Amino acid sequence: MAIVINGSGTVTGLAVGGLPDGTVDAGTLATDSVDSAELINGSIDTAHIAADQITSAILPAGSVLQVTQATDVTQTSSTSSGDVNFLSHAITPSASSSKVLVSCNFFIGAGNNETYYLMRGSTKIAGVGTGGGSFISVGSWFNTDSSITPSNHAMMPVHFEYLDSPSTTSATTYYVGHMSPTGSADTFFINRAQANTTAARGTMTMTLTEIAG
Repeated sequence: MAIVINGSGTVTGLAVGGLPDGTVDAGTLATDSVDSAELINGSIDTAHIAADQITSAILPAGSVLQVTQATDVTQTSSTSSGDVNFLSHAITPSASSSKVLVSCNFFIGAGNNETYYLMRGSTKIAGVGTGGGSFISVGSWFNTDSSITPSNHAMMPVHFEYLDSPSTTSATTYYVGHMSPTGSADTFFINRAQANTTAARGTMTMTLTEIAG
């Protein structure tokens, strides 16, 4: 078929592949004329993705957006029936729809039904113990193991996780704290056994993982 340049400005009769290599460049293509339907599988590889082009906004729900951790080896004790915080860490979510998985690991000495809890800012959101309040009660511990002499030399690990929805993009601080039951004079211990103030201590951790909502 003959190539015809029409008076309307169109060209007919041009076969596929009829243009020599390099004839069509980026300047020839109209804006937004190439969409995903024209791309073949694998046509965009990592070498053709500019730095920082894949952001949290385009990742699917459930994707891990950031992970940060705090550690502490501080030893402390208290008889307070009020809030006493001993481990904290902050995270700044990248989206208000994100969830934050809070993973805590710490060590306690002998006590008597003391309460351990997680706070977001000044709000109790999860915990262990029987001290009441607006948090989830999932157990407590009092060392009565007679095989350990004296029994109050024991140091017990505690681990819990909580999936929170802070609904903010502002810096958010989480705290682990404790308190004694109201009216109790019992001393409870963080990161050491009751009877040995110089005992080897554990490494307490709080890990915060932002998950796309």
